Amino acid sequence: MNDIVKIKGKDIGGNTLQTVCARALHSLLESKQDFSTWIEGRIEEYGFIEGEDFTRFHKKMGANDATVIEYLLSLSMAKELSMLENNAKGKEARKYFIEFREQA
Repeated sequence: MNDIVKIKGKDIGGNTLQTVCARALHSLLESKQDFSTWIEGRIEEYGFIEGEDFTRFHKKMGANDATVIEYLLSLSMAKELSMLENNAKGKEARKYFIEFREQA
């Protein structure tokens, strides 16, 4: 299986889940929206729940010491976001997440 985004274990809501970096998924899906608008809009519109579907945290950027909000998504949320994108990259990502789950 070709890794198109990195999947790693992370604690969400007291459970260790396989997660995907939302920025990496956003880039892969080639969304035309800027990242923060895209992720915040999807969370609100589709009712994703922090602590179940995703976790967010602040990350300091090295060069200018700015802080950005990062999101780690459960595989289920990442798969759903891929389907919602409704393009070839979304279909590719969705198949990747399904294949990953089947191998696990």
